[in-house]
Amino acid sequence: MSDPARRPGLARFAVELLAFTVVFFALWYAAAAPLSSATSWLAARLAELPASVDRVKQQAAKGRDIVFEVEPDHESVRRARLPADAVVDVPVNPLKHTFGLPFFLALIVAARPSGWGWKLLLGSAVVMALGAVGLACELLVHIGSVRGAEGQVIFEMGGRELIALGFQLGTLAFPTVVPAMLWVAMDRDRLRPYFRP
Repeated sequence: MSDPARRPGLARFAVELLAFTVVFFALWYAAAAPLSSATSWLAARLAELPASVDRVKQQAAKGRDIVFEVEPDHESVRRARLPADAVVDVPVNPLKHTFGLPFFLALIVAARPSGWGWKLLLGSAVVMALGAVGLACELLVHIGSVRGAEGQVIFEMGGRELIALGFQLGTLAFPTVVPAMLWVAMDRDRLRPYFRP
């Protein structure tokens, strides 16, 4: 069994983690507009891939929601007998998909692993990219439920089951589990004394 005296102070780490979590959550909430804008831009590009749309454009934020303007492609307009300039506005809250970022930042800053500067940048990019995937999937779920005047689906898209899974993962797992997994992967030395016999 490893010597308890050589183990890093777990209580001190927990207190620092809690303090940094409060600070980073406040900063994340204050910086919600630019973070949401960046995540939404990538989500719009991802949402254009599987759906029958000509373009997905993010509009100005309304409160904490980002409104996406979705323009159906020519075939969808013809099939649903829509006006040629038809667009659908879909509001989505990006904060549901990016709340893992402050927790990841708090874990890294509280632990201060070697090379923690680049780990902050790399991990933040991963958390935000996965947030964009979850946001794109939520947008696609909303788009897929839009019906025309006669009850027909306007937007055709492939992989509905994967989109639904991506929405669930993007809301539940990516923001909660991924930050902890990234920290464990980036700071194995801190945890090794606790698991050594």
